[in-house]
Amino acid sequence: MRMRVADRFFCAILPFLITVGCDGKQSNVPERPAGPPVVVYAARDAAFIQSVLDAYSKETGVRVLLTTETSRALINKLGAEKHRSTADLVIADGIGHLWRAASNDILRPSNSELLKSKIPKHLRDSENLWFALLVSGRAIAYDKRSLDSRELTNYAALGDERWREKLCLSSATNTDNQSQIAMMIAEHGDQPTELIVRSWIANLAISVVADSATLLKEIEEGRCSLGIVSSVDAARHAREAPDSSVALFWPQETYIDVVAAAVTRHAGNPAGALQVLEWLWSDKGQKLLAAEKLEYAASQELPFESISSVDLAGAGYYLEDAVRLMERAHYRH
Repeated sequence: MRMRVADRFFCAILPFLITVGCDGKQSNVPERPAGPPVVVYAARDAAFIQSVLDAYSKETGVRVLLTTETSRALINKLGAEKHRSTADLVIADGIGHLWRAASNDILRPSNSELLKSKIPKHLRDSENLWFALLVSGRAIAYDKRSLDSRELTNYAALGDERWREKLCLSSATNTDNQSQIAMMIAEHGDQPTELIVRSWIANLAISVVADSATLLKEIEEGRCSLGIVSSVDAARHAREAPDSSVALFWPQETYIDVVAAAVTRHAGNPAGALQVLEWLWSDKGQKLLAAEKLEYAASQELPFESISSVDLAGAGYYLEDAVRLMERAHYRH
């Protein structure tokens, strides 16, 4: 049976109607499939990271399935799941956790020319197992009511006699403190680092406190004058107490830590995971990630006068040594 002219015309314009719609407006039907979903494990605030990944989905049409927990819990989960894991991409914070993930063989190298060209070597694993997204620093917090920043120099100098009964330290069980000691061992060696830590302990004004947030409050309340804190906790403190008497000093050769992303060893959708990772390093992705104003976008100019040359990935090797050193030096909590 011959097709009528009207039918032939309708068939000819049918693809256009599906894409544009009979009212002339663009429909939401994608021109091609967006690809399988990407499963992300993230050690971030759930609502915040979901909003970032939603922006990726809106832009690409790719669905992202999210699980959030602490870095320690997520890495334990990946280690336990092994080949049964559904995770494609993991976002974790802290060189200690990243070292453990890499050494437990739960990450896979990502041979992305885009990432290698955009991310400096000191902000990615030497074997391209992980790539930093955000950066934090180890600051010296001090009471600006009684101290001048010109009196401060570096971390080791906090053991000088002038700071006797003026120093605060947070718990040796905190992974950021353990990471810093590991970096000091990598830079100075085991014995010199132990002497520095012992000099800090001798200068304590009060017993070791639970964390950086508590340390900042102790300075605020005048129970000590200075101490080493995470810039993340310092940012939270400044947000909660905008008129705070606590200021930050960045030593030369500031130690940093990172939030990083990695494609998992047993990813079912490694290509999709890498696309998410590359998007997180785009201008838009970096801006969204840094919107919390707790860490610094890894792509931006950092506020530190200079950054320690210690290899972040390699420093993880000294984490167990750092824990033993802190115990010997009576740095506990």
